[in-house]
Amino acid sequence: MSVVAGINATKASLELAKLISDKLNHPNIDVEDVRAKVHEMLIHMVNAQVALGEAHVEIGDLRRQLSEQEGLKALDADMDFQIDGGFFVKKSEVDKGVIAYCPMCWKDAQKAIPMQGSATPGWYRCNLHKVVFQTKEHIEHSRRALMEANAGTRHSGDVSFWGR
Repeated sequence: MSVVAGINATKASLELAKLISDKLNHPNIDVEDVRAKVHEMLIHMVNAQVALGEAHVEIGDLRRQLSEQEGLKALDADMDFQIDGGFFVKKSEVDKGVIAYCPMCWKDAQKAIPMQGSATPGWYRCNLHKVVFQTKEHIEHSRRALMEANAGTRHSGDVSFWGR
């Protein structure tokens, strides 16, 4: 039932109340007619109450949706896309260090899901999508570590040909 139906039911109740009042002012009161009008008025009042209850619930739902949209809008304004790495960070969390947020979670579902970090900076993994994001710093760090590891393996196991 809509708010308009509730308003119409209230209007009909007021009209019936006036009719009943007029009937009660006549010398020959038709008790059954008055009783029927009172019953009709009660039905209209119940309809008005139901309509107002439904409107109250709908208004509550709309307020909740509006609040959620305002929250998402504020979060969207706080999210900053980092080209180096391809993930999001919150501007409001800059002082906490880098907390990376999955771009797929944010853009697809509008959920700010923090990603798992690693011991070396610049490596982040979304546990939902199983995707890894790396910054240039991490890629360079990994490249240097691999080169050092390869250099150490070559030199530690090398026995010169002339030394045999």
